[in-house]
Amino acid sequence: MIAVDLMASKFEACLKAGADAAVDASDGRVAEQLMELTGGKGIDVAIDFVCNASTIEAAIAALGKGGRLVTLGGHGSKFSALPGELLRKELELLGSKYATRQEVIESLELVARGEVWPLVTEKVPLADGESVHQRLDKGLITGRAALMMQ
Repeated sequence: MIAVDLMASKFEACLKAGADAAVDASDGRVAEQLMELTGGKGIDVAIDFVCNASTIEAAIAALGKGGRLVTLGGHGSKFSALPGELLRKELELLGSKYATRQEVIESLELVARGEVWPLVTEKVPLADGESVHQRLDKGLITGRAALMMQ
C-alpha cells in the first residue's frame, strides 16, 4: 500500500499505519513517483478521497493494466481521461458512496475484536466541531478527529 498526501508531516503516521511507502504530492509528480515505486508496472487500485481533477488524473496515469480507480469524494470536479488509455490499460473507474450500514457494523466488529484499529488523532468537544471541520477542509488533520458529546 502506498499513501499519497500533500503534507509531509502525515507520512510518518501513514507508514506506522501500514503503508509501504509515502508519496509527496506537493511537487505534482504523483503518477511518476507511483510508477517508479512499482518498477513501471503501475498500481493495481487507487482510492481517491479528494476527487479533484489533479488527483483523479494522476491516479489514472499511475494505474497499471487492469487497474481500478475508486472515488469516494462526492463533490469533485470534472476530469479528463484519454479513451485510448482506458482501453489499452483496461481500466475500471468506480464511484462509491462509502459504506453500507452492514459494512459499518462489520467494521465496528473488526475494531472491537482488535483486528483493525482506527487512527483517531484528536478528540474534541462537540462544541468545537466547526473548528475541526475548518481544519479538516485545509487537510490539517492526520487520521480522524472524534467529536465527543458530554
